[in-house]
Amino acid sequence: MKTVKLLLAAFLLLQTINLSGQKYMVDIPVSQQDPRVHVTLMYQEKNSAFGAMTQDYRILVKNNTADKLKVYIEYGAQLVCGSEKTHQLGPLGDGITIEPSQTVGKPYATDGIGSAVRLTESSCPKDTWRSMGKDASGSLLYSMISSVSYRIVNIENISEKDRAAAVSKRQKQEDELKRKKQDDELKQKKASEEKAKQEADKNSRFSQSANDKRQNSPAATGSPSAKSSSHELSEKVKVNGEYVQVFRQNGIPYIKRPDGSIHQTTETAYTQISHSARNNASPSDQQENRQAAAEQLKRKETENVLAKLERERMQQEAANKQVEAAVSGVTDLFTQAIMQDAQEKERRYEREQLRRQQNDSEAYKIVNQYEKRAERGDEQAIEQMIKAQYLMSSGNPVEYMKSKRQTFGSQTATDGLINHYQRIITATDNERSGNFLSSVLYLAGGAGAYFLLNSLSADEKESEGTEIGMKEVYQAGAYGFGGTLGLVGVVSLVRGLSARGPSYRAAVKELNSIRNNTDVGFDFTPTMFKHDNRNTFGLALKLKF
Repeated sequence: MKTVKLLLAAFLLLQTINLSGQKYMVDIPVSQQDPRVHVTLMYQEKNSAFGAMTQDYRILVKNNTADKLKVYIEYGAQLVCGSEKTHQLGPLGDGITIEPSQTVGKPYATDGIGSAVRLTESSCPKDTWRSMGKDASGSLLYSMISSVSYRIVNIENISEKDRAAAVSKRQKQEDELKRKKQDDELKQKKASEEKAKQEADKNSRFSQSANDKRQNSPAATGSPSAKSSSHELSEKVKVNGEYVQVFRQNGIPYIKRPDGSIHQTTETAYTQISHSARNNASPSDQQENRQAAAEQLKRKETENVLAKLERERMQQEAANKQVEAAVSGVTDLFTQAIMQDAQEKERRYEREQLRRQQNDSEAYKIVNQYEKRAERGDEQAIEQMIKAQYLMSSGNPVEYMKSKRQTFGSQTATDGLINHYQRIITATDNERSGNFLSSVLYLAGGAGAYFLLNSLSADEKESEGTEIGMKEVYQAGAYGFGGTLGLVGVVSLVRGLSARGPSYRAAVKELNSIRNNTDVGFDFTPTMFKHDNRNTFGLALKLKF
């Protein structure tokens, strides 16, 4: 057991030394290959032996769009020994899905997506390592990396594919509804035509039966010219002692005598004989005439039904066209709204990109001017570099201030950290106080509403003749309204109690650590002394707290 503890202690000691030797990463400005994403490459420019002879580089990828993207990126480092280390972004090198406006990439190899890579001692022979001088503690610095680069392999717009699939699905549904509608109209039309055909066949059978009866009757006999007339022969009527019949041929009235002879007659004679024939018709002929009139009436009704069905079909078709036009209009409005929203998002993105580019440009100007001076511990330069870290989209001002405070004991970095943590603490306390005040107001309001409505319900008499009276209404209001205000008050109280979360406690811890930590440093400075009225130069020992 003692051996295990010793080994564990040794491992933790090595890890502590390794972490203390690991230098912070710097951003490398790279050209953006695709406006949909913003790529940032970072690597340790130098490291020491306390970093366990390793050197890290990593990648950050930000989704600049309002869509979900699948990004495939290959990135790597060119080493001083001439070799190159490449890496595919993703858990298995198979790309990474990035939500809208999300940034992926962490400074550890355990982030789950493989954005950070560590080069070990075996990556390049030691004799090829580039010397980078010494750090503040006198440790030798080295670098195995000469440069870093990346290449976008492919970017898939997942949201756009989902939208296209939704549009295709909606189009298929609309096509299916249209096809079903056409099938229904065709079936309705066929049914109407079949019904009309059946009515026509029925009428035709009745008409043929009536014609057969007329042709087989004695009155139907006569000359061929009479049979071919446009009107049938009338019934026989006795005129001047003989039975005659009348008919029309080509619109001209004729009379047929008993001997079969045919003579043209007058309109008056034709009308009189026809009228007498109808009045003197036999019961069978009258029945046949009534049947013919009924058949004609049925034909008229059939025609009316068909005309009505045709009107209804046309009205339904017009209504369907109106519905289609309305649906098309709503779809156009919906599409236009989506396009306007997308355009507005694009404009906001462009403005944000312009602001970031301006900030990055200003930040890089500051870095180029003050970075070297800040590396030597110049307070003014450190102040400007902190400002640049706040301006850069990929900056990390807190880590930068920590590193400068740890390396140089920078008072500017210390003051910046104190202000940063104090802002977090103040904002959290203000939020906590606001939640407590809201909780008190809501709980007081809920209790007041409950007791007021309960007192009103106690004073209200029972209503007679009704199922629900004002007493029940007041009681329901007391429980409902008062309970709702009380619940909101409890929620505000819980939010106030939980406001001081991990970020608040971490800020308090860091702030107390800074205020309780007294750094002592020695500084030998050339100074002029005055002794026996003579000026003398020497070294002055200064203590910095």
